[in-house]
Amino acid sequence: MFLFFFAANAVSAQINKADSTVQVIAYWSKGEKQIFDLEKTKYKVKGTDTTKTSVINCRVAVTVLDSTANSYTIEWKYLYCKSSENNELYQKLNDLSKDIKFIYKISELGEFVELINWEEISAFYRKVFKKIFNDIPSDKPEIEQLLKNLEAKFCSREYIESAAIKDIQQFHFFHGIKVKLGEEITNKIPIPFPLTGSEIPTDLTLFLDEIIEEEDNYIIRCRQIFDSEALKKVMGDYIDSLTKSMGAKKDFEFSKDTKVSGDIYTSALIHDSGWLVYGIHTTTMDMESSKTIEENTIEIVTNE
Repeated sequence: MFLFFFAANAVSAQINKADSTVQVIAYWSKGEKQIFDLEKTKYKVKGTDTTKTSVINCRVAVTVLDSTANSYTIEWKYLYCKSSENNELYQKLNDLSKDIKFIYKISELGEFVELINWEEISAFYRKVFKKIFNDIPSDKPEIEQLLKNLEAKFCSREYIESAAIKDIQQFHFFHGIKVKLGEEITNKIPIPFPLTGSEIPTDLTLFLDEIIEEEDNYIIRCRQIFDSEALKKVMGDYIDSLTKSMGAKKDFEFSKDTKVSGDIYTSALIHDSGWLVYGIHTTTMDMESSKTIEENTIEIVTNE
């Protein structure tokens, strides 16, 4: 299906059929451009009931601006985003975001290196918050204070270089690794908690699930399980800081018996050229009888 589509780009092979290994490498050229559809879905699960709380659909253009012997410069541009919620403010803010571009550098393998234009992104977020402030009723000072706290966080370099580029990080998640069919890679690594950026230890398991020779594609899967006690502390600190920023005086604290767990599942269908064909990234947070799930998918658009 995708073999013809990528034929001109796959100048080198990263699938070694002789020993059933794959190394995820970006074999791209300056000027190459691909279009992708993104879908971000949130669910709440309570007991046996699952509720879809929101869906956001985006289209993004990924362009190779420059290519050298040891790096690429990439432009990631959101062409549009649409929310399932009938929210006039969201749509106004979406109109503001049409021209925003994330310019970043990756290694010769395709591993994310750095965001180049974080200051431009910060200026955009300030523009967004200015729009929000203009729509706040004058009799809601507590909301204004909360938004000021959020503005300081969202416009910071630390936030932009972590949470604001989650889609880009998912896109390049597997680039640079080498894995053999039938073998598992396990490791203990810290990763940022999605809401705060605070690092939490995780147990990682990664494996090559399938090589699809006739299409020069392969599937890699990874699961990261959060350390429960560390997750519980970070979640408690986040809820505590959030309630304080809204004017609440009582400190939040989980009880000793409260059970908190979470994991992140990432899977990708990747072409031999290094371009992502389809990827899914699912974050699950489980607290007692309540569970929240965020599912992000990225799929290449072949009919553009």
